[in-house]
Amino acid sequence: MSLYWHRAAYLKHISPLEAYPGLEAWISAFRAFPRMQSDRNGIFRPPLKTHLDPGSKIPNPDDYPERTFAECCALRATEILECAEAQHKPIYIMFSGGIDSTAVVSAFLQNFSLSRLNDRIKIVTSTESWIENPNFIRTYLIGRFEFISPHEANHFYDGRALIVTGDPNDYYIGRDQDDCMRALAATPEYAGDTYSIDVLLAYLRVNGVPETHARIWADILDQDRRRAPTKITTFSEMLWWARFNWTWQHIIFQSLALMPLNAPRIKSIGEYYDRVHHFFGSPEFQVWGMMMIKDRSSRKPDFRKYILDFTHDDDWVRHKGKFFSLRPLLQGRKLAIGFDEQFNPLYTPEELAKHYDPKNDFASVR
Repeated sequence: MSLYWHRAAYLKHISPLEAYPGLEAWISAFRAFPRMQSDRNGIFRPPLKTHLDPGSKIPNPDDYPERTFAECCALRATEILECAEAQHKPIYIMFSGGIDSTAVVSAFLQNFSLSRLNDRIKIVTSTESWIENPNFIRTYLIGRFEFISPHEANHFYDGRALIVTGDPNDYYIGRDQDDCMRALAATPEYAGDTYSIDVLLAYLRVNGVPETHARIWADILDQDRRRAPTKITTFSEMLWWARFNWTWQHIIFQSLALMPLNAPRIKSIGEYYDRVHHFFGSPEFQVWGMMMIKDRSSRKPDFRKYILDFTHDDDWVRHKGKFFSLRPLLQGRKLAIGFDEQFNPLYTPEELAKHYDPKNDFASVR
């Protein structure tokens, strides 16, 4: 039995760690690369048996024509809308009010008439989301679409609707990595944004990865960089590639951990992809992300420009605040920390430990 997903922070509570060779080295990478999950190329095996999601495989850029971000948005919105119409189902858009979900809604509004959308699309949102993006909600959503509270989420995954999210969008360096980069800039190895394995080692060390483990991870990540289908010459590009490859599968399934215990459960990978559509996760977006982006900063400049071209709300796009709109949804819920390949939820580190793989690539590390 393998896992599709696990929450990395709980692995350190598996005891005793020395009984699971390689696990400590694996965990050490989370200090520098949060949400490390699996190598989407399937070359390096983590200490926990991980079932690679076929939908997470990195697409070959040669198989797709070059598209702009706006063209990818139009194509993806068309795919999802036509799928919903063919199945006679509504589309539930998970709207947090942030850059990602605002870009999703903007894609539908820019490419289709309201008459085609307003009976099909439902907006899943909370009052916290309204605070985050009040102008957009007043101008484009109120009076046009039905609103659904996220507290009614028990039935979201039972197949009655297509769920559309703004995840994953790992085409940029995460905010958590911004802090890690600032720490790196104070080291003698850092020389601008030029990539070298010495800079990678310094990055790992300064973020608390022990020397032995840092050398293992530097070698693994450097090999991984050389396999990338796009040229990586700067260190920020290296950070992005590690995030894009190694954390993608974590982002794909993390929303299931929020489901209440009495919710209908997805039982297979086929059911999951029939019901859940991550707007920015399509092969076309991934190829755009690999080949087209010039600025990989955490401000997501391409997303912001796309929204600005539609709303002309320059002040919000430039200066938007960040509110944790999921906080009310977490209250009183027991969060899963893993899912096996039948999507059975796991709740304890001991359950995760049962999936230990003694043949993993880290097994010789002590």
